[in-house]
Amino acid sequence: MNLSIKQFRAFLALCEHRNFTRAAESIFLSQPAFSHLIYSIEKAVGVRLFDRNTKRVELTADGIVFQSIAADMMREFNLGLSRWHDHINNEQFKISIAALPSITVKLLPDYIEYFNQVEPKATFEVKDLPSDYCVSAVTNEAVELGVVGFLPKDPNVESHKIHTEKYFIVFNKNHPWQKNRSLR
Repeated sequence: MNLSIKQFRAFLALCEHRNFTRAAESIFLSQPAFSHLIYSIEKAVGVRLFDRNTKRVELTADGIVFQSIAADMMREFNLGLSRWHDHINNEQFKISIAALPSITVKLLPDYIEYFNQVEPKATFEVKDLPSDYCVSAVTNEAVELGVVGFLPKDPNVESHKIHTEKYFIVFNKNHPWQKNRSLR
C-alpha cells in the first residue's frame, strides 16, 4: 500500500466535514478530483471507509480505525516538517507541557534542565492544570506533553512512569500517636 500525504489530508478533511463538496473546498480541490482521491484511498486499503448517500457521509467501523491512524500519520508528518524547519533555520523549538502545579514546581525544573543539556535549542511553555485537564490538553493537542499524578485510562494517550514519590505523615511529638511504633 502506498498512500500519499495528499490522500491522508483528503481523508481527514472528509472525516471533519462529512460532506464531499466542503471537504474538497477545504483542501483546494475540485469535487470530482476529491472524490477520485477518496476512491483511490479505499481501493488502496481494500475496504470502504465511508458510508455515503446524497444526504450523509459517515465513517464505517474500518474508517474509524483508519481515521486514528491517519491522524497519527499527519501529526508525525507535521512534527517532522517542523523539526526540519527548525534545523534548517537553526531556530529554537518550543515544547508545551501541562502539569499539576506541584509538579511544575518540584519535578519539571530538573527534567527541563536535563533536556536542555541534550537539546539546548528547546524552550518550554508550561501550563499549570489539574490532572484531568492535562490529559484533555494532550488529547486535544493543546499541549504536547502532560505530567499527571495517575495512570490515564484514555486510549488516545500513551503514558510512561517517570517518578515515584514517598509521602510521610507528620504530627506533633506530644500527640498520643507518638507512642505508637506504627500507624495504619
